[in-house]
Amino acid sequence: MNHMRHRLPVVLRMFLLLCAVVVLGRAAPAAQAQEGNLLRNPSFEGNYSAWLPQYGTAQMAADWTPWWVEDGGRDPIWAQPEYKPAERAIYPRRVLDGERAQQYFTFFKSHYAGMYQQVFNVTPGTTYRFTVWVQVWSSIDDDASRSNTPANPRLHIGIDPTGAAWPGFVGGAPATVVWSGEAPMDCIIDQWCPLSIDVTAQNSTITVYMRSSPDFANKHNDLYFDNASLVAIGPPPPPTLPPTRTPDPNAPTATSIPPTATP
Repeated sequence: MNHMRHRLPVVLRMFLLLCAVVVLGRAAPAAQAQEGNLLRNPSFEGNYSAWLPQYGTAQMAADWTPWWVEDGGRDPIWAQPEYKPAERAIYPRRVLDGERAQQYFTFFKSHYAGMYQQVFNVTPGTTYRFTVWVQVWSSIDDDASRSNTPANPRLHIGIDPTGAAWPGFVGGAPATVVWSGEAPMDCIIDQWCPLSIDVTAQNSTITVYMRSSPDFANKHNDLYFDNASLVAIGPPPPPTLPPTRTPDPNAPTATSIPPTATP
């Protein structure tokens, strides 16, 4: 009995140590997944808050800012989108990672709108890659499982290498934003698709942007964003110098022959 009484604490300590190793081993991959990502709240999780609290609209994930341009004289009309969290518990396929994704949409209208985030303490002259996963539901009916007659959302992502951001949340993106090419519809309609752009920082602050403007006013023009990242991919390549001509040591050299006197 005395022998067993002395052994039990040792066995218990070994069991607790093993549990701690297992817990730490499981936590490591999550930390590695975030390594090098300069964005804050890149997966659009947590509590959302209204940018227009008097109306309770423009519900945004923390650290992200909405922007839009309203124009009732256009055809189709550019309207203020509704921003809100997409919930895995309601539509699992509209969330790529975690429990929420950022969603914005217009109903029977188009929009010229998007989101942005300023990123500080970057290194001028370094090239950064912005990536975000996107899905679009654009439909003339209410079947949420597929898009019926989707409008081209004219979706782009971008980086402002100077760090400019619109003063406030209503208005267009600055002219200094470098935009990606247009996202192909067959990649983003009803499925998740990664979009990326590389830009070299010109300042210690840069700003990442999303932008969309659907071609026509479907009943549903909905966009979903998840799993964003901004990572440094290295300094820009050195400029290419023009080739220099090297003399051939085996080439014959011109010899000057002095004129001879003529009698």
